[in-house]
Amino acid sequence: MHSDSVNANQLCTEISLYVIDQSWFAAPRTTARVSFQFEKRTTQGVVQNSRGREVGEVAGDGSLISIGNLNSVTYLEVCLQVDELPQEVYPLQDFGYTLDTLDWIRPLDIVSNVITRQVGSALFWCANVTISTVPLSDDDDAIRLFPIHREEDISGRPKTLSSRTEALVYTLGACYAIDFLLLSIFIVNVGREVSSGHAASFPVVAWIAILFIVVCIFRMCFMFILPSGEFEDNPLAEFIVFEIPTFLLFSVVIMAIGFWEKLARSKGFFLQDKAAIKYAVIVSLILIWALWIIVTVIYAEVILDQDATESPCPGRVQSSSEQIDDDTRRLSVAYQSIIIAFSFLLGILFAKSSYSLFNMSKKMSRAKTFIFRLAAIIVPSFLLRCIFFIIILAGDFTSAIYMFIVLMVTEVFMMFLAQLQFNGKYFERLFGNGTSNVLPSGVSLATKATSGSTIGGSIESRMDD
Repeated sequence: MHSDSVNANQLCTEISLYVIDQSWFAAPRTTARVSFQFEKRTTQGVVQNSRGREVGEVAGDGSLISIGNLNSVTYLEVCLQVDELPQEVYPLQDFGYTLDTLDWIRPLDIVSNVITRQVGSALFWCANVTISTVPLSDDDDAIRLFPIHREEDISGRPKTLSSRTEALVYTLGACYAIDFLLLSIFIVNVGREVSSGHAASFPVVAWIAILFIVVCIFRMCFMFILPSGEFEDNPLAEFIVFEIPTFLLFSVVIMAIGFWEKLARSKGFFLQDKAAIKYAVIVSLILIWALWIIVTVIYAEVILDQDATESPCPGRVQSSSEQIDDDTRRLSVAYQSIIIAFSFLLGILFAKSSYSLFNMSKKMSRAKTFIFRLAAIIVPSFLLRCIFFIIILAGDFTSAIYMFIVLMVTEVFMMFLAQLQFNGKYFERLFGNGTSNVLPSGVSLATKATSGSTIGGSIESRMDD
């Protein structure tokens, strides 16, 4: 211990030394997730820079140094025992500090001061540590030091995904942004038609476009947040942001089936009464969102809220995360199985309706043709998504390329094709090939134009409300 003071009273101080066992940081964090993943989770090391990126690993037990008159001390010569020599991944010898919460260890960046000493069979790293360079906790003035192996460059942000996965995720985010823009154009055009009086009310299929827009918003948030590592310590937020679009797509399919039944109810496919169709759609929507709420509550309050550590000491690490991981996997299998089963149930209902409607195709009006094409885009994509998920659930594998293909084919392309149906006449007018109408024929299903004709063009047979 060294001091710049010449006052003998200030040189007298009490020092307490304690060992902090490195095993405190040995237990891994929870890595299992309910949702399907782009990449397998890896445990984040405790030696991190100020931005949370892993830059090294602990080389031995740490030491807590409590100095009674800390202001009188300039620097300490500290020697800490290490377990082994530096590895290839982390070649440099350094000291790191931590606070009383023991959440992480950050490098002091005093590599040039660290020397190696051999005492018998024990290996020590020694260095002069300047007191003013070591951040202290608010609750005490104790210094907590660890020997660490670290890499040369300790700057940069956390990299939770590989470069390939990160590129795929950002590409998906950009594609969802394009769909968001094109669908927003359709909603703006609908709003103009309604506000100008050319449409009596908001067309029903526009609500499908709105749900697609919300799907795009959640997907963009997920794709642009995932590489930053913000979800690493918040699996519940990751589940919510990733899975809400699934239930929004469920809502789209249920609404499409409801429109289908109303479109062909004269033939009595399933329900002939208008009120019965409406209540069936409402009940189905309530059931699927109740499922989402139940799974979310179980995940948040039953699984993630488990207190896996029995240690009375504060700290980052639980004694074990195996129980949480096992419970999460079981919930994931049950949840995904229910989702797939419900998806195929909707598929069977749609297949029956679409087959019966196909037999009526010669008598279909332009409105029916429009809805037929729209549903032919949405539902097959939805069912194909379920097939993809059955494969990944049965195979129990994780692949960024596979998830990229699944979302690109069953969501991005599906919404892009749907907006082409919505914006067809707008693009025709934009490029000088269309009429003044910007909404597609049959877009309203049941809405009259104020001029007496239907929105977006003539419809041979007007649907009842």
